Amino acid sequence: MMTGVGVILGTAAYISPEQAKGRAADKRTDMWAFGCVLFEMLTGTRPFDGEDTTAVLARIIERRPDWRGLPPATGAVRPLIAHCLRKDPAQRLHDIADVADLVRLRDPKPKSLDKRGGNQRQVPLMKRTRDRIGSRRG
Repeated sequence: MMTGVGVILGTAAYISPEQAKGRAADKRTDMWAFGCVLFEMLTGTRPFDGEDTTAVLARIIERRPDWRGLPPATGAVRPLIAHCLRKDPAQRLHDIADVADLVRLRDPKPKSLDKRGGNQRQVPLMKRTRDRIGSRRG
């Protein structure tokens, strides 16, 4: 399937402003959708919602999310979401690699990978989470 300028493809609630205007999409469009998903995960509501697709697209273009819905303890996640949901794609995060610049994915206290107390290295949070989930399944 081919897509092009002027074609809107995707779920309305996660479409970026440039897509809603029928403009070309790139990685920054994915960052917009990522910000929408994070917002929805933390608040239980979509940042831009409406009665139908047209209303949703209009809100995406014209309004800002209601930041009051974010829990107070969101820490570094709020600026991350704000960067993802910038209306101007030139001001938005470029791709998922830029997330590391805003959010630390390591524990403040390093964990030793060496049980004997040698080689002290930090273990990324995501890897430890995967390891814990995997050990519960096995």
